[in-house]
Amino acid sequence: MQNEEHSPADAIHVPEPIHEGSTSGVQLSANMTRRLEKLERWRIDPSLIKLPDGAPKFEGGYAIVSRALLVSPSDDTEGQLVESNVRTLMSSLRVSNADGNEDRQEMAGGEQEGKPKDEVPTEGEDQGSDGETSTRPKAVAVKKMKVKARGDGVRVLGLALREAEVLVKLSHPNIIRLEGFVEDVSREVVSLVFPWEDNGTLKDFVALHDWEIPERISLIFDVANGVEYLHSRTPPICHGDLKSINILVNSKCRAVITDFGSAHHPVAKDLNKERERASEEPESAPSLEATLCPSTNTITLTCKHYTVRWAAPELLEEEESSLASDIWALGWVAYEVMTNSIPFHDVKEAVVINLIVRGDLPTISNDVRMLLIQELCSVVGRCWTLDPSKRPAAKDCRESISWMPGIAPNPMRAGDAAGFMDRSAELLMKLGYMHRRQSDYPNASNYYNEALGVYTDLADSQGKANALEELAQIHRFQQEYSQAVKSYTEALKIYTDIGDRKGKGSALWGLAEVHRLRNEYSQAVAFYSECLQIRIDIADRQGRAEALWGLASVHRFRNEYSQAVAFYSECLQIRTDIGDRFGRAEALWGLAEVHRLRNEYSQAVAFYSECLQIRTDIGDRQGRAEALIGLADMHRVRNEYSQAVAFYSECLQIQTEIGGRQGRAEALWSLAEVHRLRKEYIQAMTSFSDALTIFTDLNHRYWRAFALRGIGDTHCDQDDRSSAVHYYEQAAKIFKELGNTPNEAVVLKRAADVRRLMEQKVAT
Repeated sequence: MQNEEHSPADAIHVPEPIHEGSTSGVQLSANMTRRLEKLERWRIDPSLIKLPDGAPKFEGGYAIVSRALLVSPSDDTEGQLVESNVRTLMSSLRVSNADGNEDRQEMAGGEQEGKPKDEVPTEGEDQGSDGETSTRPKAVAVKKMKVKARGDGVRVLGLALREAEVLVKLSHPNIIRLEGFVEDVSREVVSLVFPWEDNGTLKDFVALHDWEIPERISLIFDVANGVEYLHSRTPPICHGDLKSINILVNSKCRAVITDFGSAHHPVAKDLNKERERASEEPESAPSLEATLCPSTNTITLTCKHYTVRWAAPELLEEEESSLASDIWALGWVAYEVMTNSIPFHDVKEAVVINLIVRGDLPTISNDVRMLLIQELCSVVGRCWTLDPSKRPAAKDCRESISWMPGIAPNPMRAGDAAGFMDRSAELLMKLGYMHRRQSDYPNASNYYNEALGVYTDLADSQGKANALEELAQIHRFQQEYSQAVKSYTEALKIYTDIGDRKGKGSALWGLAEVHRLRNEYSQAVAFYSECLQIRIDIADRQGRAEALWGLASVHRFRNEYSQAVAFYSECLQIRTDIGDRFGRAEALWGLAEVHRLRNEYSQAVAFYSECLQIRTDIGDRQGRAEALIGLADMHRVRNEYSQAVAFYSECLQIQTEIGGRQGRAEALWSLAEVHRLRKEYIQAMTSFSDALTIFTDLNHRYWRAFALRGIGDTHCDQDDRSSAVHYYEQAAKIFKELGNTPNEAVVLKRAADVRRLMEQKVAT
């Protein structure tokens, strides 16, 4: 809109004033007249639009976009007051809005799946305002369509009306709102009016600062959210020209999709209606002529332009744009936001088409930022699938991105001479979460500690408790249970002091988890029970379900399967009642585990499968990997090794793509076990060793001990008994340090059995 695919023309003189008038003197068809009548409430009196001297302007091939002021009729009668208001507002527009740091709720850890979708107004219904009640002039962008040939005004009007007809039916925070239109075909004036977004295009905005990854993800989420909204309309709407310069950033630093000149419904055409409109406007979805124009870097279609660098490969093969081609472009938008680079930025225009058709795309995983958010790399890679039918739906993209840490950019952040940025505590918490999701616990801990310092300096007790709780989780994940208890206890005290009962319940749950992991089941039950009572008292059904899940897990580990099933089932019912699909999948997984332990494999498979389906539907790839490994275990214990390998391999692929190092190591360990059982000892040793390396890097001693035991088993199976004893002893030592007596006993017995065989061999 402000900058369709154009370069700014700051020195261009203000265009001629917008004249009053109508289409008198120009004969419009009955159809065109009907369309104008339906949009009558969006018609703007030209006298209400003021174009101050020096206002920004952008010129492109089809329109000139100027910043202007839209005044109300009452203001327009006050002459001097209007001019004063105009000057004041134009000055204030140069000041950045400091309220652009609103956070977006993440869908993680059992939180809600997403925001409710906005309803679409019926045709002819006013979209309403954005909450403004002031009578001050409003900054707007006037998109004045170019009438390049004499008598071409009617055709240009048709194009503008088509865009307006799409927009008036849309209402969504990530879709541009139409303020109205101005038309006087007899004087060749056809303009669309939109809100002015002073942060400019997404392309320019991301280049403005060295944004942190969660800030960039927030913008990508906004775009995916907008695309999902378009694709979910009835019938669906294809944007047709999605790219960073057709996306604006509003005053709250949220991305807003604009420029709907190429938008259309990708459905079969009604030939009679197409013939009726042919004289007034171009076809809604013409065939593509794949001809490169080096001067504009575009490939030209009939009355449309698709920028070649964003074009999906099927567009180069004379197919029309579709929902799938929007998804291809969405992948490029994410790439641009993360890398600050346009597609094929280092490639000459004449080569681009061949690269697209061959699927020779940039290696996204080599980018420094993308490396830190592997799950986004996976989403972009799926968007760039050459076969359009295999690309993800917009809903899938949005759901996958919603699991990633995002926070609206804050333009007020400043850096010092050494390059250190002034990060908010909220941003630091998001950065900590980002690293925790990838099992990068040292960096996660650093960010959480930094956030803790900021909250402490601000005397923000709530924030301090939240940071302490996150640090406690990091200690828990690394089996540093004493430190975890210390941090949870400190957080618990703060929550108690400030009267935050929900926070208190959360800290109690964390303490219960630590005791459960230390096999201190009585203490775990006590903390889970206190947590459960608080959550019942405050009517926190989701928290109640979490406490029930914890109690069920304790009973499962105690082999008290009937009680475990009862608690998991109650948890499942609550999750179902409140519509928490993430939590429902967790409860199903727990029930599957109980049936597995009772050797009730058919029931276990049924629960694992339902869990897998939910996690696939909500875009929880981490959870999907957990369900896959459960199904793989079922095939392994039934000696169905081929199926087990297939599921373990899929799990391994997911964990690799999302950067889940611990999950990847667990999948490697499971694959190694299957290879060992199939006597494929080379593959088994390789997978066990790879898993051991990762567990050692993560300082995950529990799983490190299991990897050592697996290597010992592999040596034992090959009659390399001295090596087997060596690895068994290392594993036993770790289990002893962890207080895991049952596993220590198992490994020591295996070592003793091997020594006895060695002694018998010597004796003979």
